[in-house]
Amino acid sequence: MSGIMRKTCVYIIGTNGVGKTTLAKALIEHYGGVKTSDKELTLCNDERACFAGPYGESNYGGVDIINQTKSLQGIVKKALKTQDVIFCEGSFMNNFGINVTKAMFEAERHLVVFLYAPVRVIHSRLLSRSGRGVNKEVVEKQKCGCSAARKWGSIGVPVLSFDTSKVEIGIIIQQIIKRIEK
Repeated sequence: MSGIMRKTCVYIIGTNGVGKTTLAKALIEHYGGVKTSDKELTLCNDERACFAGPYGESNYGGVDIINQTKSLQGIVKKALKTQDVIFCEGSFMNNFGINVTKAMFEAERHLVVFLYAPVRVIHSRLLSRSGRGVNKEVVEKQKCGCSAARKWGSIGVPVLSFDTSKVEIGIIIQQIIKRIEK
C-alpha cells in the first residue's frame, strides 16, 4: 500500500469449505504475518492491516470465534483508529443484518469478497478436513452468502466474487489488494 489510505473494511464471506480462512491466512502473510493476536483482533506486522478475531494455532479464526457478529462494530471501530484496513472473515458474515451493516459502515470504504464453489468441491474439502461432508446447513449458508453479496452490491458496496475451485488464492489476493489500493 502506498500513500494515505482511507479507512477500509473488507468482508470475506461464504459457506464452510470455500476457503475463507485460507484466504485470510494468506492475506495475513501478505501483510507480513501476525504481530499480535488476541480474542478480538489480529494485528499484522505491516501495521496498516488487521483482522477481526484471533488467528493462530487453530485451523479456524476470525469472526466465527468472537461471539459471532454482536461485538463486530466495536472491534472494527477500535481497529480503524490505528489501522488502515480491517478484514472480517467468517461464515457468520453471510448475512445482511444490523450487526454486520453497522460494522461495515464504521469505515470510509467497503469491500465484500464472496467465495463460493460447487457443492461437490465443498463436499470433498469438508470430508478431507473433518470427515463430514456437505449437509443442509452448509448449502443454506452458501445461499445466504450469495444473497448477502447481492444485497451489499445493491447498496453500492463493491463485491468481488470468486469460485475457489477455479481461481487460485494468489489471483484472489491480487484482486483484493488492487481494489484496496485503488
